[in-house]
Amino acid sequence: MSLTSTLLTVLLTQTSPGGSDFSVEVATECVQQAECPNARWSSFYGTWVRRESRATAEQRYARIVDAAVTAANELLCVDESGRRVENCTPYTGVSVKLKNPPRWKRDELATMGAAFAIIESGLREDVQVGRGFAKKPSDDGGRGRGPGKEACLLQIHPKVYRRFTDGPLEALMGHEREALLECFRTGMRMIINARAVCSVRARGVPWDWATAAMYTTGHSCTAGNQGKTAARTYLYRRMLAAVRNASKKKHSS
Repeated sequence: MSLTSTLLTVLLTQTSPGGSDFSVEVATECVQQAECPNARWSSFYGTWVRRESRATAEQRYARIVDAAVTAANELLCVDESGRRVENCTPYTGVSVKLKNPPRWKRDELATMGAAFAIIESGLREDVQVGRGFAKKPSDDGGRGRGPGKEACLLQIHPKVYRRFTDGPLEALMGHEREALLECFRTGMRMIINARAVCSVRARGVPWDWATAAMYTTGHSCTAGNQGKTAARTYLYRRMLAAVRNASKKKHSS
């Protein structure tokens, strides 16, 4: 079983696909609302939509996990088997330049990216595509952009994203694979940088807690941030343990 399929299995145990009132799917069979009484008009999609089904959500989650693992592989310069890719330089961060930066395993980075996305966005479709705002919902009920106009499943803030990626913030939002990849690439650069910074500033703090604190606050390696640091850390730990237990079972069978 690949890391992608293992992580997807674990992610599905920690989420409720099809359980969000904010996530919708296009109701392709509806020409007008009378034909689909449960549908609503979406100016964003330019057609009728309805609440996202579990099947549609699971398919979308599979694409999300694929992007998370692919982005982790790219940033760490490893292939699907975890082998180092030649003539590739791993991402080392932007705020600190360390001779020996913290070493990441790809299951750590992919799992942390997925766990943070769950906490940040609930993997909601409206957040993924940027449909509506928290303070001004779209006509189809979307509230996808945060109060600070944060974007994508990892809720990247406009004031910080340029340190970690090129191009417009809008490129991080959408159903397209490249948008998902750019969202995770950007968020994972932030995660890698947070761990590097905190490896210097907070040596006595567990690295995953410190990384979650820095990612959440942008300045502290220790802040609880009203429980947000704990939520991200403990979900990451549960998911990573499950991913590694599944891998052990695979190799022992």
